Amino acid sequence: MLKQINLPCDNCLGYEVIGKISGADYENIMIPEIKRKLKNYSKIGLLYHIGDDFEKYEAKAIFDDTKLGFEHIRSFERIAVVTNFKWIINSIHIFGIIFPGKVKIFKNDELDTAKEWTSQTPILKQ
Repeated sequence: MLKQINLPCDNCLGYEVIGKISGADYENIMIPEIKRKLKNYSKIGLLYHIGDDFEKYEAKAIFDDTKLGFEHIRSFERIAVVTNFKWIINSIHIFGIIFPGKVKIFKNDELDTAKEWTSQTPILKQ
C-alpha cells in the first residue's frame, strides 16, 4: 500500500510504502498524482519512504515503477529515497547513474531531512 506524505511544496509528492506494493497502487495512486502535478509543473520532487513495514513489491508494481521512471525520466528534479534496506540502496545507486535529476538516499531516521531536501525542488511552472 502507498500512503501519501504531505510535503510543504506544491510541486512535490511524498509516499510511504507499507506492506505489499501492487501495480494497482501505482496505477490508482502514484501515477495519476504525478501526471496531475506535471500538468502544472515542468519538474517535480518525489520522496519515497520504504520503511520497516515494507514486505515486497509485486511483479506488476516493479513493471509500473520502471515504466513510470522511463516515461518521466526528465520530469523529476529531485528524488529522495528513504530506507534502510541494503538491496534497495544498491538498486538506487545503479538507477541514479542514468537519472538526469538529483537522487539522494536517506536512512529511515533521516526522514525529516529528506522531506526538507525534497521540498527544495525549484518550482518551474508549465
